[in-house]
Amino acid sequence: MEIRMRISIGLLILSILFTGCEKDEDNSIGSTNATPLTPSNPVPGKATTLVPLTTTLSWSCIDPEGDSLTYDVYFGTDSIPDNEELVAINQSQTTFDPGTLNINTTYYWKIVAKDDYDNKTEGPVWSFTTAWESGDPPINPRHGDEWTAYLGEDQIPLEMVFIEGGTFMMGAQEDESDASEYEFPRHQVTISEGFWIGKFEIRQIEWVAVNGDNPSAFYGYPNRPVEWISYNDIMNRFLLEFCIQWRLPTEAEWEYACRSGHDDSWFWWGSSYDDMGDYAWFRDNSDTGYGIQTNDVGGKIPNSWGLYDMHGNVRELCDDWFDSDYYETSPLIDPEGNDTGSRRVVRGGSWYEYPLELRSANRTSSPTTSRWRTSDIGFRIVREGF
Repeated sequence: MEIRMRISIGLLILSILFTGCEKDEDNSIGSTNATPLTPSNPVPGKATTLVPLTTTLSWSCIDPEGDSLTYDVYFGTDSIPDNEELVAINQSQTTFDPGTLNINTTYYWKIVAKDDYDNKTEGPVWSFTTAWESGDPPINPRHGDEWTAYLGEDQIPLEMVFIEGGTFMMGAQEDESDASEYEFPRHQVTISEGFWIGKFEIRQIEWVAVNGDNPSAFYGYPNRPVEWISYNDIMNRFLLEFCIQWRLPTEAEWEYACRSGHDDSWFWWGSSYDDMGDYAWFRDNSDTGYGIQTNDVGGKIPNSWGLYDMHGNVRELCDDWFDSDYYETSPLIDPEGNDTGSRRVVRGGSWYEYPLELRSANRTSSPTTSRWRTSDIGFRIVREGF
């Protein structure tokens, strides 16, 4: 009797133990297992700069008890992602490639983290906006390679040329009789990295594609350079719509590209004002029948590296603060100008000016404020190498 009682008690205990270990239909173990922490550290999240059209989503997530996690990824243009935006289920990676994105589009995404016991934690909705340009530049470009980006809904072409880094002599030569004192001393500069630069000055049609309006004094000529814009207009309106790799050229990059391997002469074609009309629009040849003014880009002979209108048509803003004495202390590698100032560097001369002001070394300046605009200042842009 005593033995049977002991056996019965033992079986009862075992029954209780096994019952407690079972994962029943109500997921009793899962209900006591801690849920994953909220997904965090989104890349890209609420980006302060526009995101390239090819990007990878990534995030972080931790389970307090070290359980392995899987993720459901919601991604699309709906500000409240639902099942129509469910693009991946039960993936183990904390990255996701959405493929090539649309230009100038805001995307929304969220992550649902799940552990081994079907505990779920839904993350917040993150968002970012893509840039205006489409079409990725070539991988490992070489000097002289060309690439076309496309702007806005109408996909307006923006033609770019790749310039390899190199070393050149910057500034005026001693025999450059029309040079000003702030074009000296002539000094060696190294551009350490290659960069893409506009084949042409930014045209009115490209400005309209990005900003929707046309501020130009010579309004209504889509292939003429945009003008009547300031440095602040470029930075706060036009370039603000691009991803972070886009910018104005530095003064050193501009002169390096302008000289195109000819830093021993006043212009890339020589040191004479003769035949300048073959290479540039300036005061003596810019009369269109309605007075002197801008002309369509690309109408003159390009320089040795395939860049048009580096001399004349419109002066071109650079990113550097202007300093008349900067060449005295300029770094030998990748100079970027002073940290502060009141005026930005302007290069290249214009339709309004005389030949001496179109020399490769000529330096002028312009205030940054949007209240300071003229019809002879425009710009071309740079995209950094990859």
